[in-house]
Amino acid sequence: YLHHPVYKELPDDVLKLFRKAHRMDAPLSLKASRLFVRKLSHTLTKLKIGHLIDADRGPFTFDIVERDRKVVYECNHFDRFYAYSTEKIASMCLQERIVKAMGYRVVQVPHWHWNKIRHKKQRTEYIRMSRYYA
Repeated sequence: YLHHPVYKELPDDVLKLFRKAHRMDAPLSLKASRLFVRKLSHTLTKLKIGHLIDADRGPFTFDIVERDRKVVYECNHFDRFYAYSTEKIASMCLQERIVKAMGYRVVQVPHWHWNKIRHKKQRTEYIRMSRYYA
C-alpha cells in the first residue's frame, strides 16, 4: 500500500512468495483480552457501537474494530511505549502507518488517559470525542 511502484519492480519469484505468504492463515490462538480492552469494549457497547475484539485484518490483530466503519481502536497499554516515556515503540508506529494506508481511521486510547478518568460517563465522552476526531 505504501510503496506500490517499488512492489511492482520486484522479481516475479519474490512476488509469488509474497502472495503465498499473504494467503497463509495464521494459527488460531485463543488469548485472553486484557481488562483495558474489555472495559473499552463495554463503553463502546453502551454507546451502541457494533465492534469486534481481537479482530484480524490483513497481517494484524487489532484490539477493537468497528463493524460498520473502518475504525480501529488501539488500547495503548504500557508495553507499547518505550520505558519511562510516552513515545510509542517503532513497531507500533509502523503498524499505525500501515493501518492508515489500508484506509482505516485509528483511535488512540493511551493507558494513562484511560486510568486518569474515573467516572464511567467521562470515559464514555472521552471515547465519543476520540472517535469523532479520528
